[in-house]
Amino acid sequence: SISSSSSSSSVHHSTSSSLSAAPSTATTTATTTATASTASSSTTQSASSSATSLVDRGSVSNAHSAVVTRKQLRPRVTTKTMYKVFKLGAYDPEQPVTEANKWHFAQLFCQSRMYGAIRSQINAFLRGFFDVIPSDLISCFEPRELENLICGFERVDIEDLQKNTFIDISPDHPRPEIVAWYWEAVSNFGQIDLSKLVQFVTGSSQVPVGGFASLRPCFNVEFPCYASDGDAPLPRSGTCFNTLYIPLYDSFAQLNEKLRYAIHESSEHFGRC
Repeated sequence: SISSSSSSSSVHHSTSSSLSAAPSTATTTATTTATASTASSSTTQSASSSATSLVDRGSVSNAHSAVVTRKQLRPRVTTKTMYKVFKLGAYDPEQPVTEANKWHFAQLFCQSRMYGAIRSQINAFLRGFFDVIPSDLISCFEPRELENLICGFERVDIEDLQKNTFIDISPDHPRPEIVAWYWEAVSNFGQIDLSKLVQFVTGSSQVPVGGFASLRPCFNVEFPCYASDGDAPLPRSGTCFNTLYIPLYDSFAQLNEKLRYAIHESSEHFGRC
């Protein structure tokens, strides 16, 4: 009986101990689980933060790369000097220009601007020019003579013009005196008006070397017989054939007015030599 009680007591004590130990174990387990959960959460947050940090750094890196790429693709703007310094011979740049040396300075300056600054372009032009015309053929000419040979002369000789002008007028023209009117008007022209007349008819205001006798085709003046409706038309020209067309006018004053108007208003449409 006593043994049973002891046994029973022992069982009860064991059971109580077990029951008392169970909550402790459960608490420990719960604590451990909570700690693990917290650690796991912290680890997850740390991993998430790390991933976010890596993503951010990657974004920044990619953005930086994009910026660098744009900068690399952007054309570089370089500042070029818009002027060039040329030395004027042995002239001292610190020496001021005075009345005593201004002509020497001007001569050196013109030589520098008109030759020194474009030396390479002039040499290239001369190489091409001498390929067409050998230098020994033109070395005998002065610069002014060569200019006249190529471009002609500025002065228009009215007598030379009259002597070498071909007049084309029909025998049935109603006003044959119109030829005299034309020459009267031209004889009253000054050099400027004569140059404009030559330019209007030939396309160049210069007279060729040898005068109008060497002009090909020759200087022609035609007097058509057609009558116009309303106002009288202006004179016309055919520069390919060096021909001037004078319409039918009623008087010398009308011819003179129309001819002057034509040569002055159309002078800007032809190139000067």
